[in-house]
Amino acid sequence: MVQDGGLPGAVPAGEVLRHVAAMYARPRDVAALSERLGLHTFARTQVRRLSGGQRQRLALAAAVVGRPDVAFLDEPSAGLDPQSRLVVWDLIRGLACSGTANGAKSRRSASALTCMDARQLLRCSARPQ
Repeated sequence: MVQDGGLPGAVPAGEVLRHVAAMYARPRDVAALSERLGLHTFARTQVRRLSGGQRQRLALAAAVVGRPDVAFLDEPSAGLDPQSRLVVWDLIRGLACSGTANGAKSRRSASALTCMDARQLLRCSARPQ
């Protein structure tokens, strides 16, 4: 996942995601991913005008649109409202079911979730910080 400042500020959010998707042979459906993460509501807004939570959701979409084999996500729900946080963690759990090995960490929930794929759950633990 790109950190803040890693997205082009003058480009509309939807265009960024379409551009990133075009780099892959079999990208996820951009419209479906945008709908799931709520990106469609600000797709025409330049990245520099997005709130922190909106930029975070765009960065997550850009990280997973290419169907990566492995995704390490540091604080993917940082800066999100409670509803968006639930959507993001649901998407992350879905990545494991679709075969993407992922590691996601969240200080807010004081938990770490690491899954290899749908067949093998390596670790799912809650640790006090």
